[in-house]
Amino acid sequence: MEKIAESGNLKDIDKVPSGYKRIFVTAHEISPKWHVRTQAAFQKFVDNAVSKTVNFPSSATVQDVENAYMLAYRLDCKGITIFRDKSRGIQVLQVEGKKKAKEKKVKVGTDRKETKKRVKSYPEEKSKEEGKVKEAKLKPRSRPEVTRGMTKKYKIGGCGKLYVTVNSDENGICEVFINTGEEGCTALTEAVGRLISIAIRSGIDIESVKKQVKGIRCITCIADAETHILSCPDAMGKAIDFYLNGSNKFDLDITSGPRSIMICPEDG
Repeated sequence: MEKIAESGNLKDIDKVPSGYKRIFVTAHEISPKWHVRTQAAFQKFVDNAVSKTVNFPSSATVQDVENAYMLAYRLDCKGITIFRDKSRGIQVLQVEGKKKAKEKKVKVGTDRKETKKRVKSYPEEKSKEEGKVKEAKLKPRSRPEVTRGMTKKYKIGGCGKLYVTVNSDENGICEVFINTGEEGCTALTEAVGRLISIAIRSGIDIESVKKQVKGIRCITCIADAETHILSCPDAMGKAIDFYLNGSNKFDLDITSGPRSIMICPEDG
């Protein structure tokens, strides 16, 4: 045990069988890739995020860290935490044994010019590194077979009646579409509805989507003084507002039918 405490691992101790060396390893002996894969194996059967630190050697590069993050993303991990060895002055786990750690003394503040130079160039180096990071492409979640929602009826000038349907799943609104009358532009409204639906299912903020379509004006609609709908997209935005504000709820009157009651034998 003293030798293990001195070296910090089993790999350099000859008397330990190789089978045990392979099983009993330290966090720094496991590659970042297998740290992530171990976390993903737990994540597969857990709803909440799994807390797991991915240990990197002091020689790790920005690209190594990016690879770990992208691997965690591809394996459906809900979060990832990394720690690069020697990135802090004090840390719990050390790669070197106690003996080497004592022999190696870190000189603090001996080269101030070099420190200032590194600090000054950091923003530029950081911006170059960030420029290499590729943006992840958004993919819409699948539409479930069963949804729930409401249909709102509007009347707009020139196009007659308009029916806007807003449906949601367990994650919130998942689709919006319009049924127009014979005079309405079905191709345009179907296209706008599809774009709104796929944007929402891709995780785009519903308020941002609503802001883009509300207020769009159509000359056919605004020519009618009796209508308050500016266009078909405007109707979609107003219907989303109506749905989000809870105006789609209905209060049902609960009534009971005739029922038999016991009659008092004395009073009738």
